[in-house]
Amino acid sequence: MSILRDRRLNDIIVFIIAVIIIASYIIVWAPLRTFTSEASAWGSVIAGFTMFVGAISAAVYHVNKVIRREEDWWLNAYFVAMLFIMFFLGIGGVGTKQAYNFIFTNIYRQIGTATSALGGLFLISAFYRSFRLQNIEAGIVIVSAVIVGFTFATVAGSMSPLIKPMGIWLLTYPTMAAMRGIMMCIAIGAVAISLRVVLGMERGLRPIEEDVTQ
Repeated sequence: MSILRDRRLNDIIVFIIAVIIIASYIIVWAPLRTFTSEASAWGSVIAGFTMFVGAISAAVYHVNKVIRREEDWWLNAYFVAMLFIMFFLGIGGVGTKQAYNFIFTNIYRQIGTATSALGGLFLISAFYRSFRLQNIEAGIVIVSAVIVGFTFATVAGSMSPLIKPMGIWLLTYPTMAAMRGIMMCIAIGAVAISLRVVLGMERGLRPIEEDVTQ
């Protein structure tokens, strides 16, 4: 096995870097802070290179689908065309900034708006299927959601003067308390995953061949 694919070497490197970065927030030592800053910069460089490799892989995948004329291949062709157009306009010289901004504003942003609208419709559909009035807990959720929804509607004031204060109260106290609990759980989960990664216990970082053999 190549030394670069040795899982133990990967675990050791991750452990050492993690310990140094954590120690830089505890120990006030200039060389330690300098190393942490350089490591963060190199992490950004590696992340950018990873995105570039991912873009190439996506282009190759879609080009193969276009060559084989698979189902809806024209969508793959559109993806490849827009990928290369935006790439070359983004790194181009004089005269390309206007074209880049035009495509971003009139195509990308409009597609994003349409996608968000479709996501809202699916969310409403899932909400209707999930929170049918079967018990008192579901009833409380439905009533709270309706009140909060009408709080930001333009017709809320004409319907009842109590809707907006009730909606703001629900957002300020019960919703905020629930969100803080959720964020605390997410933070604890992130710490647990980080410890698993640092200690080499996370199976998702293992090579595929090693996972299969085990």
